[in-house]
Amino acid sequence: QELETAQMHRVAAGNFIVNITFGWEHAVAITDKNDAGKLVSHRFPQFSFAEGMVPEFFRYVIVDEKFRHHLWLASPGGAGRNRVLKLDEMLNYLMRFPSRDEQIKIAEFFRHLDNLITLHQRKCALLFSSFQALISMMFTTSTFSWEQRKLSEMCGTFEYGLNAAAKEFDGKNKYIRITDIDDASREFLLSDLSSPDICLDGMSKYLLSSGDIVFARTGASVGKTYIYRENDGIVYFAGFLIRAKVNQDNDAEFVFQSTLSPSYEKYIRITSQRSGQPGVNAQEYGEYD
Repeated sequence: QELETAQMHRVAAGNFIVNITFGWEHAVAITDKNDAGKLVSHRFPQFSFAEGMVPEFFRYVIVDEKFRHHLWLASPGGAGRNRVLKLDEMLNYLMRFPSRDEQIKIAEFFRHLDNLITLHQRKCALLFSSFQALISMMFTTSTFSWEQRKLSEMCGTFEYGLNAAAKEFDGKNKYIRITDIDDASREFLLSDLSSPDICLDGMSKYLLSSGDIVFARTGASVGKTYIYRENDGIVYFAGFLIRAKVNQDNDAEFVFQSTLSPSYEKYIRITSQRSGQPGVNAQEYGEYD
């Protein structure tokens, strides 16, 4: 039931309150002891809960996307302040609700979950703050010496892959092509394995090993990279890929992560702008700073 209809009224704890002007923007809440006694205008009607209803449970009900949409539908009119929530339509919202005991248990569960999320966010904020301090130290002190190098200086060789078609996976020899590198994770896709359709005697130079990074050299995915992982097994790389062997005095993972940076993406975008199909060759990859 609606508690008051005067121009001004005081808020009581454990009620449902709504701003009829911005109800369409989900301006609703369940009041608590911190809200009790505060004065609000008549545009903030509040409602008490029927017997058997747990206010804490409804705190999670009102954030549901369906309820948000219902508030929008119950607020006809134009944009912004021209939309006014119709209380009778809002109160026609249909929902399922459990027994009082179950409402209490569900509310306790979500409250515990909220506390865990808050704790996690605090830990992340502390970690991020520490990370920012470290980065600031790196770039404002002489403790670390950063030098710019071309990719060709970081790698011993750049080699083109095996010129062979693919066949059904033979159970041992894997074949990695541009399409076998996941666009998002940059991992070797193992869901549809294939093998090189060629005699592999004397083809060991096309085998990937620790410290190897392959680059897509043509097509829409030009610039896409993959770093070899030993748990990927025996892997031969195909002809539309270029393999870079990172020198032992450099860290291959560091070089690989550099290929996921915005500066690398910009370099590929500029370098691959040619007539016809886009592409970047081994020499051009070596020029990346």
